Amino acid sequence: MNAIVLVDENWGIGIGGAQMKFNKEDLRNFNRVTTGNTVVMGYTTFVSLPKGPLKERRNVVFYDKDEPIEGVDVVSSLAQFMDMRDELGQIFVCGGQSIYNLLLPYCKYAYVTKIDGEYEVDTYFPDLDERPCWQCVEVQDGKFGQGTSYCTYENICLVE
Repeated sequence: MNAIVLVDENWGIGIGGAQMKFNKEDLRNFNRVTTGNTVVMGYTTFVSLPKGPLKERRNVVFYDKDEPIEGVDVVSSLAQFMDMRDELGQIFVCGGQSIYNLLLPYCKYAYVTKIDGEYEVDTYFPDLDERPCWQCVEVQDGKFGQGTSYCTYENICLVE
């Protein structure tokens, strides 16, 4: 399992249930990496998607109500998710804050797109540079020059 996220320089990720900034380059990268795989998110992240479930991906949504959601697999607990994890193939956790915090210990890699600047946010991704279990193993500059970089972090304390 892996995490994928866009962060500002303070590791901010969103505001009011939406992404803090639209970044076309990051969206292309997200689609390239996650298409054909499973994406896992919380309900707030799911309802922020403009076109519903992400196409060409299996969508898993953490939701605390016992109601089905068309086009997605709904889970209500970590235990329920872990019971089905083996059947999901390659998994990418894509938000929001509480789902990242819940699943990050189980992620082998975190694919972090960093954008320059501070944005108005009310949710954050953990600062992996401050966590001894996470090591940055690769950094690539964005294709459109300054302001975007792609950092791959590896979890050396992976919980199985």
